Amino acid sequence: MAIDPSVLAKFETLDPLGEAGRFSMAPLLTSTRYRAGAQICREGDEGDACYMLSEGTVQVIKNLPDGRKVKLATLPEGTLFGQAGLVPNQVRTADVKAEGNVTILSLSRATLNWSLNRGEEWAVAMQAIVAVNLVQQLRSALDRLGELAAAEDVSEEVSGTKHEDARKATSLKADFSGARKKTREEGGTLGAAPSGPRAGLLEMLRATESALASAGFNTDNVEFVLDEDQLRTAEARGS
Repeated sequence: MAIDPSVLAKFETLDPLGEAGRFSMAPLLTSTRYRAGAQICREGDEGDACYMLSEGTVQVIKNLPDGRKVKLATLPEGTLFGQAGLVPNQVRTADVKAEGNVTILSLSRATLNWSLNRGEEWAVAMQAIVAVNLVQQLRSALDRLGELAAAEDVSEEVSGTKHEDARKATSLKADFSGARKKTREEGGTLGAAPSGPRAGLLEMLRATESALASAGFNTDNVEFVLDEDQLRTAEARGS
């Protein structure tokens, strides 16, 4: 869908382009809708475009080294962001997520370079706008981080769990040897268990259940299901 050049008038940052520049750039932009909570930029990813927030608001979130997150800013409609995506070999410096449903216009690096090679005036002006905005963006981020560093209590500003405080996964140390021995002593049957592949599967399930019980797991509500397709395959191989 073609972008109406008048939509770009809401972006004060683009004023240096003038009406003619906005008219030339508009057809080269891509419009995308994002739902609330959608991730638009991911910190560490290499960028290839810059964005213009046409509708809605987005949050800029910095990932701290200890695993927690801090919100750097909430960007309103009419904001240009992600300008580093127009610079080769640069990665995103923060996450950007949609606070509500948003509409975003994007200008790709390839498109800008193509227009620069053609000597288009809007592209030259856009290059200067991006340079100025990158400096402003850096200053804003540094100011925000400085405020957090000077604050006595930043608990309300920082979310998430530190790496060292996160719950660590524990392994199941279940001893299957006793269950296998018990199965052999009982003749490898479970009631009137059949022979062949089905008996082998039941033996394995009973050994698993015994091992889990010995490790302190309650197996009363555990239901073991035999996949009939897998069973037929096992029987076919056994024959």
